[in-house]
Amino acid sequence: MKIILFAAALAALAPLSGQTIAEKKAGLKRSFSDLDPQTERSLIKVNDELSIMQTRLNELYADVQRLHQLGGTEEEFKALLDLINRQRAEIRLVSEEWQRTASDTMRTDIYALWHQPETTVEQLVIDFGSQNFVYVMGPEIAEMRLSVNSNIPIPRAAWEGMLEQILNQNGIGTRQLNPFLRELYVIGDQPGPVKFITNQASELEFLPDSERVAFILSPDPTEVRRVLAFLEKFVNTRTTTMDQLGRQILLISTAAELRDLLKLYDFAADNTAQQMYKLVPLHRIPAKEMARVI
Repeated sequence: MKIILFAAALAALAPLSGQTIAEKKAGLKRSFSDLDPQTERSLIKVNDELSIMQTRLNELYADVQRLHQLGGTEEEFKALLDLINRQRAEIRLVSEEWQRTASDTMRTDIYALWHQPETTVEQLVIDFGSQNFVYVMGPEIAEMRLSVNSNIPIPRAAWEGMLEQILNQNGIGTRQLNPFLRELYVIGDQPGPVKFITNQASELEFLPDSERVAFILSPDPTEVRRVLAFLEKFVNTRTTTMDQLGRQILLISTAAELRDLLKLYDFAADNTAQQMYKLVPLHRIPAKEMARVI
C-alpha cells in the first residue's frame, strides 16, 4: 500500500516540471482538495471558528484547575461549568452545521448492487457506510467475515439503514461519539446506549426500528419463569439482553425486535389455559363442597 501511495504522489508531481512556481502552487492546491471554491472557503471559516472555540474551551478548563488550587466556592465552579457547557454547545452546533453542508455537496453514486459474497465488516463499511461520518472499529470487528448477495439496485438513501441492520443482525452496534465520528462495537460485550425506557408496548410504535430500548415486562408473578423460558426460544442473543428483575423481566433490544417479541408474548398469554388452584383438606368433606371443587 505504501508503494502505491508513493507512486501516486510521483505521478501527481511529474507534470509540474515545466510550470512556473505560481502554477505549481495552484496545481498542488487543486490536487490536495476536491472541494469547490465556495465549499473550501466555508471550510476555512469553520476551521478558524472551531480553532478559536477550542482554544477558549481549553482556557476554561485551565481556569477550573486554577480555581481548584485556590479552593473556589461552589458558586464559582457552577459559573465556570455554565461557560464550559455553553462553549461545548457552540462547538457542537458549528460542527453539525458543517457536517450537513459537507454532506449536501458530496457527489456520489445514486445506487449500488450490494453483491459481495465474500467480504468483511471493514470493507462493507468502506463501500456503503455514510460518507457523513468517520467510522472506528476494533480489528476483531473489522476482520469479521460476511456474505451479502443482491441483484437489485439499492438506492443510496437506503444504504445507511441497510448497513445498520446487517451489522445489528450480526451482533454489531453503532453509536455516534460526536458529529463526525461513529464507533462500531460488539453488542454482547457492550449493550450500547439505551435511548428510551418504558413498560408500555404502545410507546414502541413511535420509535425508530433501530432505537435501543429498555422494556420492563410485567407478567403474572406466577408465570415469570415460564415467560422467560418461552421468550429465550425466540430472542436473538446477539442483539438482545434479557434478565429477570424480581417479578419483572428486563428486555434491552431495538424497538423493532421488542415489538416482535411482545407480539409473541401477547399471543402466548392470550392462549394460555386459565387454571384455578384450590386447597382441598385431606379428610371427609360434604358432598356439595366436593362437587364445587370438581
